[in-house]
Amino acid sequence: MAIQYWFIRHPFGWYEKHPNIISYNKETLESSKNRNIFYSIEPNDKVVYFSYTPNEKKGIIGLFKVDSEQRENKANDEIYYKTSPLFAFDKPKSCNFKKVVGHCLKPMSGVFELKTEEYKKIKAFVLGMEEPTNEQEVVTLFAKVHPCLGFKHIKKTQQKYPDATAINSEGSPSSAIDISEDFDFVSKMIKI
Repeated sequence: MAIQYWFIRHPFGWYEKHPNIISYNKETLESSKNRNIFYSIEPNDKVVYFSYTPNEKKGIIGLFKVDSEQRENKANDEIYYKTSPLFAFDKPKSCNFKKVVGHCLKPMSGVFELKTEEYKKIKAFVLGMEEPTNEQEVVTLFAKVHPCLGFKHIKKTQQKYPDATAINSEGSPSSAIDISEDFDFVSKMIKI
């Protein structure tokens, strides 16, 4: 099935407690118009995660990939999906959707489907750049998203092979693991 794009709205406090889950209270979901929409989410779909709650931080939290089939947490009476960040901010980033997408996105509900072009425009806003079209742009993108790819920091980049040497997130100062990746390969890996 083709990848679909979703706009999910959760309170920022929920995201801080559960950064790798999108969920809905089952009772609320069953009585809402979001029911069929939320159940339509599939693994590998992409999510624009948005925080909007009165008196809380408001804005885009990041771009996420859905990692699991729908699951149920019977203890909390919730339906949920596991997610992983493609790119996430430390705090919500304000966005003028009319300027970025060309029209307002004022969801009355906590979840709705985005058109591919809407997602691409929001993604360009979040990343601060369009899709990479050459190796230097891939290097730039890698520099922005390396933590989400599991790299703690970049030790160096260069024009000859290897294009970069990075320390993975499992490494420690005393036992750091160098990981060298050629950006031609990395560009195929980065599917934000």
